[in-house]
Amino acid sequence: MTRFMMQLNGKVRPLSFDVEGRQQPMLASAQTSWAGIPFEVHDIPPCEESWDGEPLPGERAITVFIEGTRTWQFAEHEFVSTPGAVTFADGSRRMPLIRATGQARAITFKLPTLHHERMVKDGGPESFASLPALAASESARNLALAIYSEAATGNCSGSAYARSLSDALIYYVLERLPSSPMRVRGEFSDGQRRALLRFIDAHLDKTLTLEDIAAQAGLRPRHFSTLFRRAFGVTAHRFLIERRLQRAVELLTRSQLPLTEIALHVGFASHSHFAAAFRKHYGVSPSRYAIGHRSRAATP
Repeated sequence: MTRFMMQLNGKVRPLSFDVEGRQQPMLASAQTSWAGIPFEVHDIPPCEESWDGEPLPGERAITVFIEGTRTWQFAEHEFVSTPGAVTFADGSRRMPLIRATGQARAITFKLPTLHHERMVKDGGPESFASLPALAASESARNLALAIYSEAATGNCSGSAYARSLSDALIYYVLERLPSSPMRVRGEFSDGQRRALLRFIDAHLDKTLTLEDIAAQAGLRPRHFSTLFRRAFGVTAHRFLIERRLQRAVELLTRSQLPLTEIALHVGFASHSHFAAAFRKHYGVSPSRYAIGHRSRAATP
């Protein structure tokens, strides 16, 4: 059977979360007809011994914890894994573990080169070496469990479904990663446009300047402004205002937050500034908009 290989304490061996390397995975996708991203499912016992491991050079992996709680004490930091938490491993980064307590079950996905190249094109990181763990998410857990179940039951839904599940997991994780600077030349690619959109949406409640957004593309503001308008059809400032107002509409119709709080949530310095921008864009005040749409939503 094909196993993930890694370097542990100076020796190359199959992936395992026990020091001696005797533990076998509960399920390895290579044993099944699964046609999506390769994975292994492991029960992870406590570990009182230190170990120094890493994937082989060029290998990258994403681990999603699906059961149990476990505290990992590494040389440089401590991490508590709970169901839905996501961690990353890269062959260029050592992982010296001092000890670990608690038990957990996890699914480790090997990221094939083709998938990683697609991630990079869509604004993803070129390396997993410095990525922090992602906080627990029920969606990440459910996607991992869906993949596990599909493979364990014989992949009865076919290869297209396997690929779609794999892509859903990868892009869900990608959407939750912190933004990293891009390399831009003559124009923004589709992936870079999506990465800029993610960065802007993640910072709508912050003071966000043209320089801040341009820095994500590694460009001077003047050059960035030209490329941004070419890509999005409006200036960066106008685009930012429109995204803030779109987020405000969501909050106005789906929440009971006071208008002053909504204004702050979407990055306006004051309620009056928010109200003026909203009225200019939608033709009505935020309060009247909210009353009309909440009334329609409450009508049976």
